[in-house]
This record gives sequence, C-alpha cells and structure tokens, in this order.
Amino acid sequence: MTFDKSTKNSEELQLQFLENAVEKVMLGSTIEDALNIDKKITESFYSIGYSLYQQAKYQQALRYFKHAVALDIYEIRYLLAYAKCLKNIGEIDESIAYLALAQLIRPEEPKIAFEISECFLKKGMIEEACKIIEMIENYFKDSSQEIPELKQAVNVKNFIQTFPERFVEGGVIN
Repeated sequence: MTFDKSTKNSEELQLQFLENAVEKVMLGSTIEDALNIDKKITESFYSIGYSLYQQAKYQQALRYFKHAVALDIYEIRYLLAYAKCLKNIGEIDESIAYLALAQLIRPEEPKIAFEISECFLKKGMIEEACKIIEMIENYFKDSSQEIPELKQAVNVKNFIQTFPERFVEGGVIN
C-alpha cells in the first residue's frame, strides 16, 4: 500500500481528532459530546430500545440501550433502562452495578434505589432490600414532595416485614 502526502495528512487529522476525543472523555465528557454525535442518534437508540422493552423483547432492547449508555453514560434514563433489561433477563449483579452507577450520578432519585432493592429481592437478599428501602425513607423523610416510588417501596418493605415467610429465595411471593 502506498501513501501519498494527502493520506498522511488525513491520518494525522484522524489521529488528532481521536486523541482530542479521548482527552475529552478522560475529563468527564460523554463519547457523544467528544465525537460530536448528534443527540438525536443517541435518543433513537433509546427510543427503539424502549419500544422493544415495552414488547418484553428484553434481549433485543438491551442492545439498543447499551449503545445509548455507551454514548452518554450520564443520562439516567439510559442507565435505568439498561439495568431494568439486565434485571429482566436475569443478569441481576450486572443490573445492580449499573444501578449503583446511576445512584452515584443522581443520589436524590428514589426510582434507582427502589430498582436496586428489587434486584436484592430477586437475589433473595430480603434484609438488604429492606435496608435500601429504609435508606430511601430516611433520605426523603423531610420532603414534602409526593414520591410514588417511595410509597411503593415502603409498602413492599412493610409487606416483607409483616409476612417474611411468604418470601423465598429469588424474591418470589408464595
């Protein structure tokens, strides 16, 4: 293969572009921003994934959510959708990992903690699930904000504490 001067300049420009993109990502930018990818593309991945998720086609949806997360790791909707798909296909530990990342990014979001508690229930870790729900309660105890996820979580915790014998490994209710 022969290289002329224009090819060499093109390769240098590509390398410089990629080096700049990597530097931006290392400084906290998303891949989407670093590579100047239109947000509509990322949203398209999410929308297609959401449509598949609504049809209970979790394995297919996972592929689209994975691309959305890769392009913008800081978007909570993408992380939650990806984690829920993982949970629904039985990849509970991986789901918890993505939910934990989402919780670090947005600690004030009760949906995330509730999803983590559901994962613990699926693993049969009932005490841990209840502790997370109590953490959610404590975090929002002084809030005047109406939080449906919090009410749902508290109801689940109360049910578990009232009828612990009805829960078996895997969080299944007898």
